[in-house]
Amino acid sequence: MLKACLKLLSHRSVALTADWEFIGTAWVKFLFSSQTDFYIRLRSNTLVEKEGQSRHAIDWLGERTSCLLDGVKIHNHWVRLAINRQAKPNDEYIIVMTNTFAHRALANYQRRWSIETFFQSIKQRGFRMEDTHLGKIERLRKLFALVAIVFAVCLHIGRWSDQHVKPVKIKYHGYKANSFFRHGLECWRRALRTLTFEIELFVEVIAQALNSPLRSTEKFLM
Repeated sequence: MLKACLKLLSHRSVALTADWEFIGTAWVKFLFSSQTDFYIRLRSNTLVEKEGQSRHAIDWLGERTSCLLDGVKIHNHWVRLAINRQAKPNDEYIIVMTNTFAHRALANYQRRWSIETFFQSIKQRGFRMEDTHLGKIERLRKLFALVAIVFAVCLHIGRWSDQHVKPVKIKYHGYKANSFFRHGLECWRRALRTLTFEIELFVEVIAQALNSPLRSTEKFLM
């Protein structure tokens, strides 16, 4: 699947973000051979070799809150490492391996949460795609493609509405009451239920977004 995505996006600069399930010598070798930038989270007990010494990744942090390591060997490949101790005592460490620059690793890996939001939105928190009774792979592909498009539409409308119509409420802990996706979905529901001028307005907003070309310098995260 990754090979198909890389082929499809061959004209774009691509970077891969992944959790610690996607690790191993063969996997890292493939990423290097495909010349794909990657930011992969590691478990704290992953063996890291540096200057002839092998330690668990977390042991390289010591008493510091964060550190950046260049020239370390993981799964037989020379990479860079960023380690961060979370602020809350019970939180896990964030350890990210990359073949680019260590100082960018944590920030780029954290952008992966937008992908997690997408999966949550198409499942229980949104379209409940897991409830489908479709069994044929071709029909599932079409359904997934349609749901992804609708998600993008709702997300864009949510962002637009937050800026130009009604901002998403901020709760006492500082986080938004709803995601931009949920905000956009509710906007669509209201417009379709009341059949107001908002429908034409939203269609115009989406049309403008589709006509805006992507800048070639933007990196595509997967």
